[in-house]
Amino acid sequence: MYGRNTQNRFGRNRAGADGKRLPKPRLDGHSFDSDDELRRYAFLKQLVDVGEIGDLMVKPKFPLVVNGQKITPAAFRPDFAYIEGAGRIAVRSPLAPGPDAYTVDGPGQLVVEDFKGHIDRKDPRWVVFAMKCRMVRALYGIEIRVITKKGPVSISY
Repeated sequence: MYGRNTQNRFGRNRAGADGKRLPKPRLDGHSFDSDDELRRYAFLKQLVDVGEIGDLMVKPKFPLVVNGQKITPAAFRPDFAYIEGAGRIAVRSPLAPGPDAYTVDGPGQLVVEDFKGHIDRKDPRWVVFAMKCRMVRALYGIEIRVITKKGPVSISY
């Protein structure tokens, strides 16, 4: 992503002591973009174990299709989706977006969240991310919950 440079755009070292790129952190067969995202996953797994949330999904896929046309080459892939309360996620039709593509069987509420380590609202990547969140809201009727180390952040809809 950052070429041969060993530092990311925030000046943090992206390589180990030998100069090689560090592998992404992994847990339970999933790879994560950061240690903080992995910790968020571990925390959500604890909530699953005590029964506060259910049906934890990692990197669920939300195709961005309007009138049969793909809007972007890749689908929106938030970090996590789960049910708050009782119920199960029922994937009706993940390839045909709409309010009924992902539904909840039971009284629980579907929560889709993305973990961000750094937020710069002027960064073009944040602008694209916010636009994709708005598209998911329009296509699926789902609001994306953005989580940082400091807590939830709102996206201006």
